[in-house]
Amino acid sequence: MNAAPWIAFGLVMVVISGVGAVHMRHTTRQLYIELESLRESRDTLNMDWNRLELELSTLAAPVLVDRAARSRLGMAEPTPNTIRYLRP
Repeated sequence: MNAAPWIAFGLVMVVISGVGAVHMRHTTRQLYIELESLRESRDTLNMDWNRLELELSTLAAPVLVDRAARSRLGMAEPTPNTIRYLRP
């Protein structure tokens, strides 16, 4: 039996295996870079969300709502004479 074809087959398999390993390592690095970029985007979006929630809670404070109602809309508390009660 001639061993040359088996040796050639083995060398081809080693080369294919090496190319596959290099390709997988490259793909893994690309995916890791993308993952880190997505994590950074997530962190930025979380900070923006927290800032907006804080801004919303500040703007919805009863004192600010009352002040805006009085100054912008000209609203005032009703006097006892203007309050009407309805019976069911």
